[in-house]
Amino acid sequence: MKKRQIAALLACSLISWWVGSALMPLLPVYVRQLGAAPALVGNYLAFIFLSLVIGTVGAGWLASRLQRRRALIVGISLLAAPATWGMGQVDQLWHLALLNAVTWMAGGATLALVSILAGIYAPKQERGKLFGWLALTMALASVLGGLTAGPLVDGAGYPALFTMMACLWLLESFCACFLPDQPVAEGSPRPSQPAVAEHRQLRQYPRPLHGDGRSGV
Repeated sequence: MKKRQIAALLACSLISWWVGSALMPLLPVYVRQLGAAPALVGNYLAFIFLSLVIGTVGAGWLASRLQRRRALIVGISLLAAPATWGMGQVDQLWHLALLNAVTWMAGGATLALVSILAGIYAPKQERGKLFGWLALTMALASVLGGLTAGPLVDGAGYPALFTMMACLWLLESFCACFLPDQPVAEGSPRPSQPAVAEHRQLRQYPRPLHGDGRSGV
């Protein structure tokens, strides 16, 4: 992978974690402002985490079927941007739940697709380092989310927070355009496995004849 592609991969991971880290601590407070009882807040959180699971599993299935992982990240990010922005404009809890479910599904899907791309395209000798950097983006995003979300809500309100998160989704869709993505045909070697490809080519060469009684050797 080129440095630009690695940077794009890390940026997509950072942004997805950033959105989740910024919104998650404040969601219970925001839900209470819309009139939800404490028990309903728990059900709300369970619902959006279920959508996270669905997004993660669905992304793996779509990536295998469509073989267009970069396009999926771009499309999912563009879909998540208006959904996240709309979370700051609603006044009904069920509207918020639906939009939040879209946002959480997008987060789970993009993180799953980022991991898939890293596993496919990262050279074997650098794969562990790249996954370490991806794990680091989660910690860095938690710091950024904590530093930005609270002060932004105090100063400008929840709509400003959701608008900022929507802009981050748009930024992710731009970064995703630089990701590597080549459909892998069934039975063909993956781009990150040149040794496997070379081995398959060598198997096609004619083998030397071994001596036996008929050849006179």
